[in-house]
Amino acid sequence: MQLQHKLESPAPYRALLVDDEPSHRLLLREILTSADWRVQEAGDGDAALEAITQGQFDLVLLDKRMPGLSGDEVCTRIRENERSRLLPVIMVTGFGEGEELALSLEAGASDLIRKPYSPAELVARATAAARHKRQLDQMLHHPALQGVTITPHASKRPAELIQRYSAILETTTVGLFGLDRLGRVTFVNNASCHMLGYKDTELMGQNHHELVHHTRPDGTAYPRNECSIMRTLEAGLTASGEDMFFHRDGYGIPVEYSCAPLRESSEIEELVVTFRDISGRRHTEEQMRLAASIIDNTQEAVMVTDPEGRILTTNRAFGEITGYQESELIGQTPRVLRSGRQDPDFYTAMWQALEREGKWQGEIINRTRSGDTFPAWLTINSVRDPAGTLTNYVAIFSDITPIKRSQEQIEHLAQHDPLTGLPNRLLLSDRLKIAVRAARRSGHSVGLLFLDLDRFKDVNDNLGHIVGDALLLEMAQRLRSLVREEDTVARLGGDEFVVLISTLNNQREIEVIAQKIVTGLARPIYVGNQELILSVSIGISLYPQDSICDSELIRHADIAMYNAKERGLNEYAFYDREMSAESERRMNLEMALRHALRNQKLDLHYQPQFDLASGELCGIEALARWTTSEGARIPPDEFIPVAELSGLIVPLGEWALYRACRQAATWLERGILRGRISVNVSFVQIRRGGLVDVVRQALQDSGLEPSALTLEITESTIMQKTSQTLEVLRELKSLGVHIAVDDFGTGYSSLSHLQNIPVDQLKVDQAFVRRLPEDTKGRAVSQAIIALGKGLGLEVIAEGVENDAQRTFLCQQGCHQGQGWLFAKAMPPSELEQLLTRQGQA
Repeated sequence: MQLQHKLESPAPYRALLVDDEPSHRLLLREILTSADWRVQEAGDGDAALEAITQGQFDLVLLDKRMPGLSGDEVCTRIRENERSRLLPVIMVTGFGEGEELALSLEAGASDLIRKPYSPAELVARATAAARHKRQLDQMLHHPALQGVTITPHASKRPAELIQRYSAILETTTVGLFGLDRLGRVTFVNNASCHMLGYKDTELMGQNHHELVHHTRPDGTAYPRNECSIMRTLEAGLTASGEDMFFHRDGYGIPVEYSCAPLRESSEIEELVVTFRDISGRRHTEEQMRLAASIIDNTQEAVMVTDPEGRILTTNRAFGEITGYQESELIGQTPRVLRSGRQDPDFYTAMWQALEREGKWQGEIINRTRSGDTFPAWLTINSVRDPAGTLTNYVAIFSDITPIKRSQEQIEHLAQHDPLTGLPNRLLLSDRLKIAVRAARRSGHSVGLLFLDLDRFKDVNDNLGHIVGDALLLEMAQRLRSLVREEDTVARLGGDEFVVLISTLNNQREIEVIAQKIVTGLARPIYVGNQELILSVSIGISLYPQDSICDSELIRHADIAMYNAKERGLNEYAFYDREMSAESERRMNLEMALRHALRNQKLDLHYQPQFDLASGELCGIEALARWTTSEGARIPPDEFIPVAELSGLIVPLGEWALYRACRQAATWLERGILRGRISVNVSFVQIRRGGLVDVVRQALQDSGLEPSALTLEITESTIMQKTSQTLEVLRELKSLGVHIAVDDFGTGYSSLSHLQNIPVDQLKVDQAFVRRLPEDTKGRAVSQAIIALGKGLGLEVIAEGVENDAQRTFLCQQGCHQGQGWLFAKAMPPSELEQLLTRQGQA
């Protein structure tokens, strides 16, 4: 037989909630029942006293201010009743300081909780009081100690009974000792001696306070007249709490104690004190407080519910994001956040995933307290106890409005020209596809006019980019006014514009439009004091006469434009199949490239990447270069597209990857290379398959660590075949290499795509960097891309950094890496090795 509490299957704690306000009782009920308490309610003091006489409770939660009997009066009667004098009473009050609170303590309150309170605090203090009550009950009402009683009719002296049952006292792990009226130890069990480091003979007859209770937890002296245990002895009251006892070796032991007087003939004979070492629990509580502090200070909203979905607690960020205070939500369900923007199937799928996998993650539209909606990235996890029983759901979400706004801005800017606001090549391509499909169904024609401003370079060179930009803006506005609302005017870049006429009945119609454009643009333009006269060359292609392929229609119109330019100013020309010299040139280039690959006539140059702030080299990018046997240099933007169209990009890409890995491994082994080496990967390489094996083999053959390699994939590549690309990227990522999105901002990437691909780095396309910081649109795109990258935790590197103003602007926006002619051009290995050596010596 033991006196210790049976931990195997403790019965739920029982509380009596006493408050005249039903809403207050409901809140208390929700808090305690969520912690597995059993509760009963009373609306006034009389009902409370009646309930106490008829029921068994571990705790009374009592409102201080009530009509009729006040909380203090109810507490006094509880203490006067022999049946309930040990029952803990926690006074709940929103009023009073000093004397008010002292009155409640004098009335017998065990503890006080001020409104507003946190649910966690209330549960913790209520549980501690109830636990002390049960501990004391177990000790004093054990069958073997029925003679030891706190009633006035004890038949034997407590010390005699304690001595009689000393064998039982020695079996418990709870410390237990008795004090006489002067505070001297009258009995003590082995558990007390073990915890305090004394022999029983060293404790017996000694003043307990002076021996083990002489100092406060903060290290200050603890006067006897302020000692909580001694004051309990003098007042003849029961008490419980937490304090510090001191070991014989001088260190403090945090304890949880309960004490109650034992009476004989209405006189207090002794005080029985039980205590337990709570060092472990204090450590756990400290860890829990730390975790709670971290959760409460995180920027993400956190909400915890019970298995039925009733809200138990939320953190500070939850209130900041939603506008709800925690007290408003306790006991409610997360449905209060529903915006109505998701249908029932959405929530059905969410709960099915939670039941099946124990977690769910995705984007959701929530509603704030004020009724506003906001997008959130939400993660829900189910929490189970060691037995596998569901205990809670934990939801974590963040307001992704800024990221969505940046995404929308990027999506808009990615489809529109930054300067004029006109559709760009990508949006034009989409609209052309739609027009061709419609024409195929209806049988009408589609026309494209490719416009190029004559001598525009002279304007920029002689009058400056500001005048040039003004000229382009005026041209865009005039073109819009010269065509129908349903037609599209797009700017492809520089001084190139395209007009898409979505419905044509005959060739004469587009001739009229072309002549109208020539005439309309010929009117003088005034920029400041400058009078400018525009002239254009226009190439025209028609569907289906010239091609049934939308991309070829643009190319054919471009070829026709060059033909018109050869004729003179303000000319237009229709595409003629005899204009296929361009196609022949491309075929010749393909044959020469095939020969160069076969005979290893290509080279790799390397462009350094630098920290924009410190100027330190932090990586290199490998770039293919081609010089023919005749000494002619073929620009990459000429032979790379040919390689992709012909499929030669696959052997070209493999050659570049193997050579770059071997070179990087050599430099890393010599200790002169800092950072990673970047190698470009084409969509064709992904589509053909086998890329993962090629990368794995290149790493093995060269001995290069995967973490030292970055594979650059263009944004348009990622978007062309999402499922296949995603699978390949995941496999590449599993190898340990880094993934970069090249030319970012020129495609259709969405937030959902970026969140679903294993990408590490975004590269701001040089088209957006080139005119920084003066160009307004360029600034907007760059800022949006950098903000999106930072929001997703990605590295951001800018391409084409050519001056200090660009570097300063990018640094200010949070982009800390860049490459471009400001630092170094792409160079052969020998030149780069010299640069790496100098950097290593700096």
